[in-house]
Amino acid sequence: MNNAVGDITAQLNSADLNARDRAIAERRTKIMLERMSPKGHLKRVTPLLDERRLEYGITDGAFKFQASYDRVYIWQIPMQKGDKFEGSQIHMPESTQQRERNKAPHGIIVSAGLLALDSMRSNGIDLGHRVLFAHSAPYHIRYDVVEGQEYHLIILTAGDIIGSEDLATNLENRTVRIKQSDEAGYPQHTFINENGKPWLPQGAWRQED
Repeated sequence: MNNAVGDITAQLNSADLNARDRAIAERRTKIMLERMSPKGHLKRVTPLLDERRLEYGITDGAFKFQASYDRVYIWQIPMQKGDKFEGSQIHMPESTQQRERNKAPHGIIVSAGLLALDSMRSNGIDLGHRVLFAHSAPYHIRYDVVEGQEYHLIILTAGDIIGSEDLATNLENRTVRIKQSDEAGYPQHTFINENGKPWLPQGAWRQED
């Protein structure tokens, strides 16, 4: 089962609440699965993003709009994985899971404008990446409502992204690399992607700029 869809089935200590939550979770899961296209059906998403939308239970509504210019749409995820309190076997109530997700500066890149793609890809970041972002009060849009639960996308500029978990993994696995050259008369770093293509890193605007 998808992580995000699975998260909403977390059980509480009370038997009555368990039964109520289970019924809500089952209805919500059914609706979410009905609103998610099969793998490979959304033609404009990358293979990685296709995997992540199914992994995290991102419904098709999140892909209704294409980001433009230097804007990036982020689907928030909690910093910790799973539906239990860190270091314990106690399941978090759904309200706690939602609160943790909403305050985490962590998410999946769902869409990016052309300027954002230029700056992100030249620095080794792409659609579907799990990234960290820095912005105290980001804009957000509601894209779906399931059984009273609202789902939102965070709207940032490319420069608000401060790190990528997938880039770190790719560098560790040597599927991509960073090359330093002194041909210009001074040290210059180039990002080499998985196909061996070199990219000179481009800067990106931040919300504060």
